[in-house]
Amino acid sequence: MVFIKLSLFLFLLSGCGLTYYTKIAFHQMSILWKAEEIEDALQDPNLSQKEKEKLKLIQEVRKFGFEKLGLKSSDNYTSYSKLDDKYVSYVVNANPLFDLKPYKWWYPIVGDLSYKGFPQKQQAEELEQEMIKKSLDVNLRGVTAYSTLGWFNDPVLSSMMNYPEVSLVNLILHESTHATIYIKSNAEFNEQLATFVGNKGTEIFYQDARPELVAKIKAARDERKLFYTFIADEKKKLQKLYDDENFQKLPLAEKLEKKKEKILSLQSSYRTRIRKKIKVLNFDDILRSDLNNAHLALYGTYTANQELFEQVYLALGSDFKKLLNHLKSYEDSKDPLKKLKSSSKIEK
Repeated sequence: MVFIKLSLFLFLLSGCGLTYYTKIAFHQMSILWKAEEIEDALQDPNLSQKEKEKLKLIQEVRKFGFEKLGLKSSDNYTSYSKLDDKYVSYVVNANPLFDLKPYKWWYPIVGDLSYKGFPQKQQAEELEQEMIKKSLDVNLRGVTAYSTLGWFNDPVLSSMMNYPEVSLVNLILHESTHATIYIKSNAEFNEQLATFVGNKGTEIFYQDARPELVAKIKAARDERKLFYTFIADEKKKLQKLYDDENFQKLPLAEKLEKKKEKILSLQSSYRTRIRKKIKVLNFDDILRSDLNNAHLALYGTYTANQELFEQVYLALGSDFKKLLNHLKSYEDSKDPLKKLKSSSKIEK
C-alpha cells in the first residue's frame, strides 16, 4: 500500500521538478520502511524507559485527540521510526532584504508554501546559498516532525523523543490537526489553527489529572501572548520603514544600515521590556547576531489570530468537535481568515 501511494505521489508530481520530489518521496519511504509497531518498540532494549514512557503517552494523546477533540481518527503515531539524524528534515525560508512578506514556492497538491524542505542538510545549504546570491535574507533550520496530511501513516520519530512531556503532547495534537483540516495555499492559517488546537487541547488534556501543569501551561500561554504581541508591533515598525518612499530611494548601503539599526533597537527593547517578564519560556533566540527578515517572518506565523480561534471556540460552546466540524467547512475557502473573523460573531 505504501509503494502504491508513493508511486501515485510521484506520478502526480511528474514534470514538476521530479528529481527534488523523488528525493522527498524516497526519504519518506525510508522512514516508513524503518518503522516498527509501537508494541514492538516498547520491547526494544535499546530504548530507554523514558523514551518508552513517551511512546505510551503518545498513545494516550492520540486517543484523547480522536475521542475528546474530534481530530480525524487515523493510524498516525502507531509506529516508531529511528532516524539517523536528530532532525527529520531541513527547511529553508527566505524574504527580500527589505520586506517581511515571505518568498514562496509552489507545490502540487498543497499549493504555495513559504518554505522548502530537504532530507539532508547539505541540500538545504545549497538552496540557502542560492537564495543569498539572489540578495534574499535566508533562514535554515532543522525540523523534528511534520505531517504528511493523511497521505501516509505518520510514525513517531526518534527526533521527537527529546521533547519535554507537555511539548510532546502539544506536538502530537498540532500535527494531528494538519491531518484533520488542511486548506490549500494557506500555510499560515493552517499553522495558526494547529497552534490553537495544540495549545488549547494540551490544557484540556491535563486539566483534571495534572492541574499543577495546567497553571504552568497557562503561564506559558500568557508569555507567548506577551512576546508575540511585542514582535508583531516591532515587525510593523520595520515594515513601515521598508515601505517608506524616502527609505526606498536611499543607496543600498544606507538602507542596510538603517535596517540594522531598527533590528538592534528591537533587540534592545526585548532586553529591557520583555525578557525580565519571561519566567517559563525562552525567547532569547531573538537576540541572535545574524537576525534578519527571514527569522523575523517566522515569528507570529504560528501564533497570530489565536484570539479569533478562541472566540469561535467559545461561541460554539467550548465544544472542540463543533469547532473542528465548523472549520472543516473552510477547506474550499480562498480566504479562511475572513471566514474566521465573521465566525467569531456566531451565536452559541
